[in-house]
Amino acid sequence: MNKTQIRFVKLMISFMLAMVLCFSVALPVFAAEDPKEPISYGTPTESAEATITKMLRIADGTAAPKETFKFTVTPVEVNGITYDENIEDMMPVIGNIEIPFDGSETSDIVVEGVMYIPVESDNIFAGADWPHAGVYVYEIAEADDDDTDGMDYSPAVYEVVVYVANKEGSGVYVAGIAAHIKTNDDSNAGSTEGTKVDPTPGGSDGYDYSQLIFTNTYIKPVYEGDPTVKGDHRLNINKTVTGEYGNRTKYFEFEVIVDKPATVTSSMTYKAYVVEEGDSDFEVVTSTDNYDDLTEPDIPGGYEYISFEPGTPMMINLKHGQQLVFTNLHNGASYMATESAVADYIAKVDIIDGDIPSSKKNTNANTELSTASADGSITERVIGDKEDKASFTNEYKTVTPMGVSVDDLPYIMLIVMVIVGFAAYIVFKIRRSAKDTE
Repeated sequence: MNKTQIRFVKLMISFMLAMVLCFSVALPVFAAEDPKEPISYGTPTESAEATITKMLRIADGTAAPKETFKFTVTPVEVNGITYDENIEDMMPVIGNIEIPFDGSETSDIVVEGVMYIPVESDNIFAGADWPHAGVYVYEIAEADDDDTDGMDYSPAVYEVVVYVANKEGSGVYVAGIAAHIKTNDDSNAGSTEGTKVDPTPGGSDGYDYSQLIFTNTYIKPVYEGDPTVKGDHRLNINKTVTGEYGNRTKYFEFEVIVDKPATVTSSMTYKAYVVEEGDSDFEVVTSTDNYDDLTEPDIPGGYEYISFEPGTPMMINLKHGQQLVFTNLHNGASYMATESAVADYIAKVDIIDGDIPSSKKNTNANTELSTASADGSITERVIGDKEDKASFTNEYKTVTPMGVSVDDLPYIMLIVMVIVGFAAYIVFKIRRSAKDTE
């Protein structure tokens, strides 16, 4: 074997050794994680615990519903033997786990207008009477027997494995608990079946709650109201004209945008009406001066309405005393109204945003005005459970009977002062000239 062949053999041996080393390092990485390996551990004096997290997903501005969420804990097997309900004391029957909501729950976890409210259960296995040491397997799912209107219940299913060990002397304790996903909802984003989750109460690794999560989406039902009844208005945008010479027959142009909450994924249309105060309640106005493409009523005895597609700007005209009212907006829907600039009128808007009043006023006439906050921190106003209103007032410039506007008086006074000063100077010069002549 010559030197070239010897070098080639050495090179191939080095290459093969390098490949073996690479595979020896890579194999543990590619080894499948055992979903039944415990993720939380206990001691003989303090058993491992597991809790369920109910994650309620609602539009920001929507109150949580009153409901008790129930979860089934179904026995599967013990030490590899399938559970048989006819065998007494084969494994503990846990029963339903409950997580009550009283309607006051809230959270500071808000993402793109959606609030996430996590509430944990008590320890799932707190009252379990383990007959002996062993490996006990359960399936946990949500029961939707309450069937709250507007509630989308979680389809998630988890398998929980409980490792029960003997204590020294006598007795047993929960030495470890494993949990993994069998059927996922959007609780553990990006996870798939078999992914392990941590059921530790209070969470771990950056979480404040157990990762045995069941996520429900709640959309408060919308009951379409009567536009002639004030109490049925979900949003009110109204117009007032002030000033002694303000034109109360003039129409003012508005751009109005309404959008649905992020929790509503289906397409829908919102209804708006122009109304005026009548003898007792409101009267619906169907003039093309307000809007020229009204939609025919879809219920007998109903009124023509303005059809709003979420997110689409609509141009609406209102005159003094008129109101644009919405009757079927979801909680968590949002809006922005912008009044176009109008010559000789200074615009002001008073906003009621739930319990929070605010106002904005232009300093000059012929300037547009919107419901966005003055500092720009709020663009779209969110519809909640309470009153939502935007009252636009346009004040016409003040004029005098002589046709002189008070707004022009400072300039007129300057002119008068110049004339008076010039006249005084002329008189002074004439008198001085006469005195010199004498």
